[in-house]
Amino acid sequence: MDPLPEVRLCHFSTGRLRIRIDRRRGDGAYFQGLQKKLAAHCGYAAIATNPVTGSVLVEDVRVSPAEVASFGREAGLFELDLAPRSRRGGVQNIISPLKTVDANLRRITGGTLDVPSAVFAALVIFGVIEILRGNFKTPPWYTAFWYAFGVFTKTLMDTREA
Repeated sequence: MDPLPEVRLCHFSTGRLRIRIDRRRGDGAYFQGLQKKLAAHCGYAAIATNPVTGSVLVEDVRVSPAEVASFGREAGLFELDLAPRSRRGGVQNIISPLKTVDANLRRITGGTLDVPSAVFAALVIFGVIEILRGNFKTPPWYTAFWYAFGVFTKTLMDTREA
């Protein structure tokens, strides 16, 4: 017997739940049957399935992830794991490499320079170069100063909180 397809809970808010069944993506018959069974069993107001994306959207004030998970398991349709997972989000995918660069920069410079201070210095230098070139009316030089000021004040706030 094949194991039940694993389902990802994409989002849940009051009256709205979206799950993805990646293993059944493209299986129109499966999603049509799933839609009918959910409607018959649970009586939700609106159920939309999309076999192309492998998603199921349930819109009803009575919807709960636990109920959908229980129904899917009992009906032999899918396995929805509601245990919280530790996932790296998009922001973490950006911050993690920057932390590595920051640590390496601190190590190389003996702790004198970190990423925020390097960005601050680079932006101030860029602003000075733009002024020396005579670019008083174009935004880059004062934009560089503005960003340098923002990085500097952010760094000050971070050091006060630490």
